[in-house]
Amino acid sequence: MWRVPSTDNFFFFVCRCYGATKDIYQKRFDILYPIYKKTEKVQGQIKNKNCDATPISRTFFCQDNISALWTRLFADEPSVFEKNYCPTLNCKNNNMKNVVLFPTDYKTLIQRGFGSLQKTLDFDSVIYNMHCNYCDGNSRIRRRSPNFMIYIELDIKTRQQKEGQECKLRELPVYLTVPVTNEDGSSQDLRYRLCAVAGYSSAHYIAYCRRASGRWVSYNDLMKKAEPTADSHKVLPHGALYIKNIQ
Repeated sequence: MWRVPSTDNFFFFVCRCYGATKDIYQKRFDILYPIYKKTEKVQGQIKNKNCDATPISRTFFCQDNISALWTRLFADEPSVFEKNYCPTLNCKNNNMKNVVLFPTDYKTLIQRGFGSLQKTLDFDSVIYNMHCNYCDGNSRIRRRSPNFMIYIELDIKTRQQKEGQECKLRELPVYLTVPVTNEDGSSQDLRYRLCAVAGYSSAHYIAYCRRASGRWVSYNDLMKKAEPTADSHKVLPHGALYIKNIQ
C-alpha cells in the first residue's frame, strides 16, 4: 500500500483497482470525451413522441499514443517541476513549468536497450548561466525537482523499425536514482521504484503492475480479471511509471 500525495481526483481514479465495470467505463468516457469529442461519428437518430431526436448510438475514435494522452491528462501532476529565474536587474524571467514526461536520452536508450535506463536519464537538478530570452543575457538559473512519481516514455524505435523494441519485464530496472541539489546547496539521491509498465499489443494497451513484493500482475480490460504475469513475459513497452521509494 502507498498513499498518493495528490489532490488530483483523476489521479486518484487511475490509482485504484476497480476492474472493468459499467460504472468504470462511464467514468472513462467522462474523462476521454473532452479530449476526443471531435471524433464523434454522426449516427442515425430516432424520435420519441415529443419529437425529440436521440442518437441511436455514439461512437468516438480514441486510439492514441499513451504518452500523448498522459501529457494531456497529467499536466498538473508532472514528472518534473521546473523553475526558471534570472537575477539580471529588471528581468522578469521568473516562471514555473511542468515537465510531464521525464527527460530521457532516447538515442542512447535505443543503442543500449532498456537495461540502460538509469544511464539515459537526462536530468540536471540545477543549471546556472543559461541564456535568457527575456533580457538576452546569460544569467538564467534553471532548477528542476522530480515529483513523487515519474513517467518515462518508452515507445522508441529506429527508422527501420515499425513497432519499437520489445523486452522482458525483468529487463527494466527495478530502481532508478535521481540526484537532486537543493536550493540550500545540499544534495541527495532520490530513489524510485518501478510500479507499472504500459504494454502495447495490436492497437490495445495492457497495464503491467509490479507489486512491492516483486510480483507482476497484468490488467487487460479484454479479460475478466487481473492475471499473474511472469517477469520473463515479453512486452512492447510504451511507458514506465516509477514512484518514490519510501523506506
